[in-house]
Amino acid sequence: MNPKLRWALVPVAVIAAFIGAIVLAIPLNHVIRAIYWGLGHHMPGKEFLMILMQYDGALAAFMVVVMGSMTAPRSRRATGLVIFLVGAAVAWALVGDMTPSKFYSPIHYPEDPPRVWSPLMGTYVGGLLGLLAINIKEIGRKRSNQAPEAIRR
Repeated sequence: MNPKLRWALVPVAVIAAFIGAIVLAIPLNHVIRAIYWGLGHHMPGKEFLMILMQYDGALAAFMVVVMGSMTAPRSRRATGLVIFLVGAAVAWALVGDMTPSKFYSPIHYPEDPPRVWSPLMGTYVGGLLGLLAINIKEIGRKRSNQAPEAIRR
């Protein structure tokens, strides 16, 4: 496939991975809810959403970094890093600015609004795991490409 076309497909793969993460998050959220409720942790919806968002963010970040990087024709590590950094900035802008008055009960935080750290950190960890997966795959791919040369000698 033409490398220019593959580079053009990277944003499409990123958007498709994000949509796929949303679709996968729905059953994941049901499983997490069943586990928490089974253990007797009956929380209001907004508090429960705070728990779910870190898993949803991690899943989305992992899928976006991996799918975007694997679509790139070359420089997959650099592509993954760029996707991670852009995604981290977007997560900071969207998730990090949620204040208690906008997102959950201000009773819990009567002082100035803090950043919502757990969903943000979950998203960052998922993106870093995606980068790790890309690096492991690229190391394995380069070793397999070098192995036939060593055998020929």
